[in-house]
Amino acid sequence: MYFTDDSLLPENQAPLIITAAPYGPIWMPPDYPEEIPVTWAEQVQKAVDCYNAGATVLHVHVRDPKTGHISKNFKEYSDQIGRLRAAVPKMILQIGGSISFAPEGEEVAHWQTYDTRHMLAEIDPKPDQVTVAIGSSLYDPTPLMTLEDVQGTHIANPKALWQFANMVADATPEFYVEHLKRLRAHEIQPYFALAHVHQVEIVERLIRNGLYMGPMNGFFSMVGGRRDRGQPVRSDGADPPHAARLCIHLSDDDAAQLAARQPLYHARTTYARWDRREFLGCTQGW
Repeated sequence: MYFTDDSLLPENQAPLIITAAPYGPIWMPPDYPEEIPVTWAEQVQKAVDCYNAGATVLHVHVRDPKTGHISKNFKEYSDQIGRLRAAVPKMILQIGGSISFAPEGEEVAHWQTYDTRHMLAEIDPKPDQVTVAIGSSLYDPTPLMTLEDVQGTHIANPKALWQFANMVADATPEFYVEHLKRLRAHEIQPYFALAHVHQVEIVERLIRNGLYMGPMNGFFSMVGGRRDRGQPVRSDGADPPHAARLCIHLSDDDAAQLAARQPLYHARTTYARWDRREFLGCTQGW
């Protein structure tokens, strides 16, 4: 990342694209009853609220109003994407590719099977993007939380935290090569969920081998027990692919640390509303 003398002038700063993720797939409605939308109308209104607050991208998980759990019913996903498209037509709708990873019973938290995740490409009306894990990796959010942080929620016990600590984002070549083919066939953009620079290298190899031709959109996640805390993308000594648009997935505490430790990096956050068609049109391919 390079800066010139006038980089701090607002008119020269890169626009900030805000992604809102308001549906909380780890949590249950009683954990945060005033924040977690349950009914279909509440889930739609949450999207409207995010758009009115300045978000351009909506990260979507669909919650079954009958159970309060994140849904695995793809008809409900289709119906909800239709509602959201009508309510916030200018937002980029991005479905979380894990679908649901909450532990059930004695199991550890886990992502859905490859065949189940492939079905995201069949949703109609379709989303604009689906997040795609590249390269299996530990996906452990517990280093970022303590029992005090989650007090009063359903995961406020050592067993629940242990179930999440052992979560693996299962994404071998058998999954991601086929998944990218299906998304591209349905004109749905992949949004790469990356834990570290070596997963960026996998995407680079896919591009060099002609298995994926862009666009390169994605984020470095705050979870996984391994992330470039407060450091720019180059901190591992590698550039992202040409024309890549990569974000950093931050908690509130991470954002504060990033602002303190990387003032120049933080300065490049001038807000600009991005039109959905403008964003998707400029990232369709190279």
